[in-house]
Amino acid sequence: RSELPVPSSSDQSSIASYLDEKCALVDDLIAKKQRQIELLQEQRAAIINQAVTRGLDESVEMKESGVGWVEEIPKRWETMKIKYLAFFQNGFAFSSDTYVDQGLPIVRIGDIGKPNIDLFDLRKIPEDMRGAIQNFRIVKGDILLALTGATIGKSTLYNADDELYLNQRVAILRPLPQISNKFLDLIVQSDYFQENIRVICFGGAQDNIGKPDIGRIAVFIPSLHEQNAIISRTENHLRQQNNLIEAIEHSLSLLNEYKTSLISHAVTGKIKV
Repeated sequence: RSELPVPSSSDQSSIASYLDEKCALVDDLIAKKQRQIELLQEQRAAIINQAVTRGLDESVEMKESGVGWVEEIPKRWETMKIKYLAFFQNGFAFSSDTYVDQGLPIVRIGDIGKPNIDLFDLRKIPEDMRGAIQNFRIVKGDILLALTGATIGKSTLYNADDELYLNQRVAILRPLPQISNKFLDLIVQSDYFQENIRVICFGGAQDNIGKPDIGRIAVFIPSLHEQNAIISRTENHLRQQNNLIEAIEHSLSLLNEYKTSLISHAVTGKIKV
């Protein structure tokens, strides 16, 4: 039986007081950095909402949107339902019994919402299934949308050329010619679109959405030329926000490591208190 050294009661009190003081300072820094991330995420959401409901020109003539939650949109923009802007495809119900170590990667609902899809993390199915599942193949430019559960409404813009297939509970939104995939991606990320999903789910007491629900959501569309200008400006702003968020998240990781190390060193006597 191993034995652990136990400090005296007075030393224990000193260590506890020391750790209380030092950990409180670290926790305060952590809380401030977490708040910074929250504020940056709020700014990020505001940038996206501005892009998909008002565009870049603050002086442009406006008109009534005719849609709840958004009072006015630029006069030259059109209001259109998603079903006229994108092809919709549900995923295939792959059985877990068919999973193999080497084969065709499939994207499941847990893979959605990440900045990039990591092929090494994906489940695989046998290659001899390829011919029967071509309708469920994901292509570059597709927007993948979670349809159920806690991740409902989360999305990923697939921007690679690897051969992937779509599992159930996830849908493909494949933009039609009148809308850029990147502009549609901004729409799907926006609070406006997400609020529509929340209302659909709350109103129907359901935790899933489907093709009719998504298709009925009305959104606001400028010309392709204006879409591209909005995308260019917005991507630059979002890149700056993302870089700041990543830097703060890294510093948070370092602070948590420092706190763990501090506690370990104090209770093992590696530092004097």
